[in-house]
Amino acid sequence: MPSPSVSLIQVPVSIQNLTIQYKPRDLIGEQAWPIVPVPAPQIKVLKYTKANLFRLQDGDLFRNEGSETKRFSFDIQTQSLNPKQISSEWAVTDELLDVASMPGQLPLQPLIDAVQHAVTKIDQFKEYQIANTIYGNVWADSTAGGTTPSAGSGGWALDSSANSFIPDVFNAKNVIRTTSGVLPNVMIMDYESFIAQQNNPNVSDKIKYTQLSITTAGLLAELLQLDEMLIGRDVIDTSNRNVFNENIGTTPMTSVWSPSGHGNCFLYHREPAGLRALSAGFQFRLPYMGSLRFVRGYRDEKVRSTVYQVTEQIDISPVALDVGYAWSRTYS
Repeated sequence: MPSPSVSLIQVPVSIQNLTIQYKPRDLIGEQAWPIVPVPAPQIKVLKYTKANLFRLQDGDLFRNEGSETKRFSFDIQTQSLNPKQISSEWAVTDELLDVASMPGQLPLQPLIDAVQHAVTKIDQFKEYQIANTIYGNVWADSTAGGTTPSAGSGGWALDSSANSFIPDVFNAKNVIRTTSGVLPNVMIMDYESFIAQQNNPNVSDKIKYTQLSITTAGLLAELLQLDEMLIGRDVIDTSNRNVFNENIGTTPMTSVWSPSGHGNCFLYHREPAGLRALSAGFQFRLPYMGSLRFVRGYRDEKVRSTVYQVTEQIDISPVALDVGYAWSRTYS
C-alpha cells in the first residue's frame, strides 16, 4: 500500500480570529450605587438629619416687633465606614503560555485574559454584595427583605387586570415622598420580573399607542415617571463542586437580583455623589497600595504558573434607608 502524499495530510489548526468565552454581562452595580472615593480608612460620612429641615408649624415664622426670630439648629449624625479588601486572582500555567506564544498556534491571550477575568470577578462580587445589602435591610416599606405585592405573592406576574404592579409602585413613591421629602427616580428590577411586565395587561394598555408598543426598560421608566429603570440580568453559580472543581448536580444558575428566588425589585432615590447629596447608598472605595485597583503578578513555582491578582478596597453601605422601597415575591 503506497504511503499517503504529504499534501493529503491535514493538520488541525485553530481559527485565529475567534475564541468563545462565557462571562458576566450587563452588570449594573456602578449604575445602581455610584462609587465614592474615600481618602483614608475608618472614615465617616456626615449626614444632616431631616427633623429641623421639615419641621414647620402654623405661624412658626411670623415675627412680631421686638420678638425673636424662630431659630433652628443643625443636627449632624455620622456613619462609620470600613472598606474591606476584595481580591481575585487567576493563574496562567507555563504550558498554556508556551502554547499561546507559538506562531500560528492557539489564538489565546492568557496574560490579558487573567487580569480581565480577575477584574470581572470583583465587579460581579460587588454586584452580588449590593443586591444582598439592599434586600438585607429595612427600607421605607418597613419589611425585611421587601414587602409582598398588594395582589399577593406573584402579584406582578398576573396576566389580568388584578396585576398590582403599577398601583404598587405609585403607592411606594408616595410613601418615600412622605417619609423623606423626595420622590424616587430609579428602580432596579430583576430580569424575571421585567419579563413578567411584558405580559401585564395594565402595562400593555398604557403603552399600546406608543411608537414601539412593546415593553422596554425605557418605556417602563417613562410610565412610572422615573429617570431610569435598571434590569438586573446577572447570574451566579452557587452549586457545590468536587475535588476536581467540577459541578455537582444540574441546578440552574441563580439570579443575583432575585435573592428570594421569586422576584425582587427596589425603588429608590439616587443623586450623584457630592455635597448635600441624597441617595439610598454608595460604594465607598479606598485606594489600595496607591491604586483604585491594584494589580500584581507573582510566580507559583509549585504549579509552574504565573498568577495575576487584582485587589480593591470597598465598603458597600446604605446611607438613607427612608429613600428606598423594596419588594419580594413579585412573581411566583
